[in-house]
Amino acid sequence: MAKPNLRPDHNGTQRAQFNSNKKKIYATQTVCGICGKRVDFKLKFPHPLSPCIDHIIPVAKGGDPSDISNLHTAPDIVGGIADRGRACRRYRVRSGTR
Repeated sequence: MAKPNLRPDHNGTQRAQFNSNKKKIYATQTVCGICGKRVDFKLKFPHPLSPCIDHIIPVAKGGDPSDISNLHTAPDIVGGIADRGRACRRYRVRSGTR
């Protein structure tokens, strides 16, 4: 049986604020907050370089789940990876999208 997701930015009190901040970030940020390369908003999930919102300080390490100052744009490949910078750069080199 799957465990329920208890993070407030996924399905709790902060979800509306997270969604609002996500729209603001997508409208204003066009580069990856990790490697500085342009994020292609034409790419859609499940493409590994499709845009997603990444927490600068992970929620598991005390980062605010919905504060706009703790969110930035990144490619989907980095979600949940400890060394996000390495994953981002490595995938871009392998895929030829430096």
